[in-house]
Amino acid sequence: MAIQPVPDHRSSALSRMLKRLMRRQGVTADEVPNLSGWTNFVLAVNQTIQEFTANRELLEQSVQSTSLKLKQAYEDLKSESSLRLAQADLHQRELENLVQERTAELQAAQLHLEQINKRLEYDAILRTTCDLTLW
Repeated sequence: MAIQPVPDHRSSALSRMLKRLMRRQGVTADEVPNLSGWTNFVLAVNQTIQEFTANRELLEQSVQSTSLKLKQAYEDLKSESSLRLAQADLHQRELENLVQERTAELQAAQLHLEQINKRLEYDAILRTTCDLTLW
């Protein structure tokens, strides 16, 4: 398998990262390290890669867990909102029915009062007529 050259801008970024890692391990880019230096450097790079991989896995798990929790919270909120909306609609219908019942009761009471009023007027006219004839 042939090694493909890294594009120049990526090559310089990788070179800077490699030099930074080497400096952290006490290896300067100008001098060639001995076997122990290279071993320590490779172990440090390997440890950095393992830490990066572990951190990435933790982050991915956290994002996935948070996404699931947010999705569940959204579904719960949606269900709760639907329930409250249904309750509000039911309450509104109950109030409308109550208003209709009270309106019908008031109309019946008004009709009854009108009948009583007519009866009282009739009785008053009869009494007045009786009183006049007796006089």
